[in-house]
Amino acid sequence: MAEYPFMRNAILKQIDLGAARCCLFLDDRLIITRTASGICLPDMQVVTAAGLQPACPIALGSCGPIDYVAASLAPVVLEAPFETVDLRSAYGLLSEQEYGIAGCAAQLAFWDRTTRFCPVCATPTERVTKEWSKRCPQCDFRQYPRVSPAIIVLIYRPGAVLLTRQPSWPPNRYSLVAGFVEAGESLEACARREVAEEVGVRVDQIRYLGSQPWPFPHQLMVGFLAQYHTGDVVIQESELEHAAWFDLDALPGLSPPLSISRRIIDWYLAMQDNPDLPFPPDPY
Repeated sequence: MAEYPFMRNAILKQIDLGAARCCLFLDDRLIITRTASGICLPDMQVVTAAGLQPACPIALGSCGPIDYVAASLAPVVLEAPFETVDLRSAYGLLSEQEYGIAGCAAQLAFWDRTTRFCPVCATPTERVTKEWSKRCPQCDFRQYPRVSPAIIVLIYRPGAVLLTRQPSWPPNRYSLVAGFVEAGESLEACARREVAEEVGVRVDQIRYLGSQPWPFPHQLMVGFLAQYHTGDVVIQESELEHAAWFDLDALPGLSPPLSISRRIIDWYLAMQDNPDLPFPPDPY
């Protein structure tokens, strides 16, 4: 467990910008530093000493004495010790806490890039200083960081689970049914609908497990467990390449450990020997 919890703070004036640690992005790739002591997020002092000039930093918050900011760079050729990584690839390179902070930063950086103009009257927007929002000076329309809720559900029957595969995934990788919540829809109704649409079966005994922010670019994944009720597996071919029941002792390749999909499957397997095992808490 991290020594200090991450305390969110959107007020840039309360951040020691010169001493802050940076979640810095070049396009949509995270900038890290690789030194003899390991891989880490760069400090602002190191960034500015190298002649790099982050644009319009966004306050993220702090972990104890360390402040964090998000910012973007204009196109530039980076030199050592800086390099860029895809955010997914940064999992395992950074601590779980800093990976979670980088995920928050990625969502805010995407929001900042895509809300430069008011969607009502096209006037350039202004940042609000006391929260993560932007205001139109012409019509006062406000824009907040977008969060798109989506369900992800493990469907089970005795001794087996129903897994799905999308054609874009690496060979033999399978995961869970997932999909976005629609307007006017509860999370549970979304789970039932997505299961019926994607794999053609009906479920009941829907149980909430946990959630995970998924910054690709701004999802909130809400995890469920659901018991198979009726129906044969018929895939939605526009979404899936394959779906099938797999015995618990003969599962295919699964999603990487950073995803809530993998957390749900790993927990369900462990629960077979310990029915009272709680679902693991969000590591971020």
